[in-house]
Amino acid sequence: MIISPLKALLMKYQVGSLNDKGLKAVYVDVETLKDKEKLERIYSGHFSVVFISPELLILDLAFREMFRTPVYKNNLVAFVIDEAQCVTQWYVVCVLCVLNMTTIGESTSGVNLMT
Repeated sequence: MIISPLKALLMKYQVGSLNDKGLKAVYVDVETLKDKEKLERIYSGHFSVVFISPELLILDLAFREMFRTPVYKNNLVAFVIDEAQCVTQWYVVCVLCVLNMTTIGESTSGVNLMT
């Protein structure tokens, strides 16, 4: 799970690059919330790498609850917070994200948190 404030275009590029290398990757944006099929594949653990914005992770209860499911409890390796833009553009949102990761972390003990 990569938490990044990158714009959709950059996420799309990174996802494409990972998919080209054989890793199943997806990025989550507001449009994803309307795509039931893609959401089901995300919730079921179909993807090895999931990019999500800090805002969606904080504001969307379904994504936070997803980490309590057996699929994620048993398979999630790490939360990676991309801080590159956090310092200059998204500082407050990223701080909230890290604080929320503590709450999420309670239900995902043993998962690494990297920044």
